[in-house]
Amino acid sequence: SWELGTAAEALTELSWPSLAVFQSSAFPPITNESHRPSDVIDIATKVIKAKSPNMLALAPDKATGDPASIGVSVILANWTRSNLTDNSFSQAASQQLDYLLNHAPRSPSGAISQRTDEVQLWSDFVYMGPPFIAYYGALQGGDKGAALLQTAYDQCRLYRNELRDANGLWRHVALGSWQDRTHWGTGNGWAAAGMLRVLETIQKSTHASNFIEQQANLTSWIQEIVKTAWNYQQEDGALLNTLDDSSSFTDTSATAILAAVTYRMAVVRNDTTDIHDASMALRAIANNMDANGWLLNTVNPYTFNSPTDAGNHSPEGQAFVLLLHSAWRDYVDYFTQDDN
Repeated sequence: SWELGTAAEALTELSWPSLAVFQSSAFPPITNESHRPSDVIDIATKVIKAKSPNMLALAPDKATGDPASIGVSVILANWTRSNLTDNSFSQAASQQLDYLLNHAPRSPSGAISQRTDEVQLWSDFVYMGPPFIAYYGALQGGDKGAALLQTAYDQCRLYRNELRDANGLWRHVALGSWQDRTHWGTGNGWAAAGMLRVLETIQKSTHASNFIEQQANLTSWIQEIVKTAWNYQQEDGALLNTLDDSSSFTDTSATAILAAVTYRMAVVRNDTTDIHDASMALRAIANNMDANGWLLNTVNPYTFNSPTDAGNHSPEGQAFVLLLHSAWRDYVDYFTQDDN
């Protein structure tokens, strides 16, 4: 489910940038027959058709957050539907929100568990759950919408409190029956990119002026991750699977998503300080694409501690390439306009 959600987000940012939360036109999303995110809506439609009406989550999964990653595309499908009597998308999105807020397990601090069978926090969750909660809130508006924006921020804060280490990087998994204390590159990418989407959703919402402190904190937390990660950048521009472990292997997936966040943050902060690192990473990604457009030298997303086997590819890695290209394109557009 997280692969579908990440693909839908990548397609939105790549092909329908005016509907992405990085644009001032994000809320409310405006479409017409010639400007309708058909590929994104197709993902949402297939998910809704396969969903059992008695199931709260958008898809069956042992992870609480992963199905929610599809939620933004489901909301977009509902907002742009031509049949105004069709409430299947709105009902499904509402059920997914209800599941996260009222049924998913929580840690003693209130952090929503990434797992359904025990309380366990994964850095991945920050990209899956909070952006959906924030997006729902931004469109709902009013006091209830503001409360959801605060909830999305709070989940980022609670996850950071549990997973952040003193050097600024996040551990991958905490609590539960087992932990992963390594500073997994992709996990730090999930966290930074998820907080970025929450930040931008708040900034583009009607409640932005009431969330000044939250926006400042999110900006600081994102920058902390990316700046620390680039301290471990290799000579070829890539990052390692375990960012601060020199014995680890190259992971282009983490490299792509953290570079994408860096380009986006340059626009958010109007500051190009970290662009040299992102540009080195962009070249590394270009050098690791084969003739058919597959990203090579990725971590296996199902083990997260071994390289992807030869002949196989990472679905999230492919999405990260699109996210990186979209972020780079929007960065170039922004600073070109600024120069003019």
